[in-house]
Amino acid sequence: MIATESKPARVGQRQLAMAWKARFRIPFGGMEIRPYDAADWPRLAALLDAHWRAGHPITHRQLFDWQYRIGSGCASLVIAHENEIVGFLGAIPGQYFLDAQLLDGVALALWVVRPDLRDRGLGVFALRRLHEQFSCCICLGINAAVKPIYEHFGYHFLPRLNRYLAVLDRPGADLLLDAPGDDWPSEVSSVAPAVPNTLNPDAVADLFAESVRPRFRFGVDRDSGYWRWRYAASTGYTYRFFGKPHVDGFVVARIERCIAGADSAAHGVRVLRLIEIVPRDGGAWEGRVSEGIAALLSGVLSWGRAACCVLADFQHASARLGPLLSAVGFVQQPVDETAVGRVPQLFQPLRNASPINMCWRLPADAPVLTPNELYVVKSDGDMDRPNVWPLPADWGGVAC
Repeated sequence: MIATESKPARVGQRQLAMAWKARFRIPFGGMEIRPYDAADWPRLAALLDAHWRAGHPITHRQLFDWQYRIGSGCASLVIAHENEIVGFLGAIPGQYFLDAQLLDGVALALWVVRPDLRDRGLGVFALRRLHEQFSCCICLGINAAVKPIYEHFGYHFLPRLNRYLAVLDRPGADLLLDAPGDDWPSEVSSVAPAVPNTLNPDAVADLFAESVRPRFRFGVDRDSGYWRWRYAASTGYTYRFFGKPHVDGFVVARIERCIAGADSAAHGVRVLRLIEIVPRDGGAWEGRVSEGIAALLSGVLSWGRAACCVLADFQHASARLGPLLSAVGFVQQPVDETAVGRVPQLFQPLRNASPINMCWRLPADAPVLTPNELYVVKSDGDMDRPNVWPLPADWGGVAC
């Protein structure tokens, strides 16, 4: 948790961290696999620059420390050899609910081993160690090459999150397609724009407990500390908060500007990303179109249009908000290659990436769950952090 804790609680966490660190100092062919320590940063950054992606935003320490919650119960592992970092398994720690239980878990976010050591099973050994410590694991955006490894460890798979799209400006939205067609949905209707609010973490945590926990069987338990860390204190993005949690519900959104090159008309085009939608009326999860949350969503879309966004999207493991989203003008992105299906997955940089897939692993005695029983959005992993950083100073594109 991010919330302030008492001194005895902090001492207990330090003792637990020390015990875990000692447990993982196990030689493995001249290697050791142990928890990441802040002193590892220069050598880890060098590994990522050389063998993952040079200059990636996550190699900026401020973003890295925020993403992996360094200093708040770090769960990530390093593979070390003679004071050199040769591998890393990035894991975002959190508390998960599974039916009535609260369990420690992680979201896997980055898995890299130096190329000349990849035939030794070091990465798999690190994953096994992580499983010994955490009973719940999820991963979004799985590389097809490592899917067999996850299958070996008993993970369940969802091929793609449900993605919903709403057109706010048809000519601008056309700029995002390689081959615009006539099968776009209609622009959503304009209403009075919603006004962003100041985040109230306690109120939002209460709403989540009332609206989501009774209706979903698994997900990150979003206490007040989670909302502060994930959105209010985000290093990479500025999130906006809409709605009155105990009246109509709550929406987290942000504006994303496309990076397509200065010569592209799509460069600088704005997209409204809806990240979390939590209705006050829990019946919205069962297909009921509740007036309060529908009006709030329409107001958020109009806010995005006023901010020159041409398109809005929302992604969730569950399809249970489909009727509500449809009522305010969203369409679900189909699997086939219609115009809606050709909307790029990535806007920074603009390209047609694979849909966001996910996998999850629960305790051995846990029930098999369906995707509609999972509360998972793209920000539960590392799919909602900058892919380009710093952002271009001269955007061009749509002015607003």
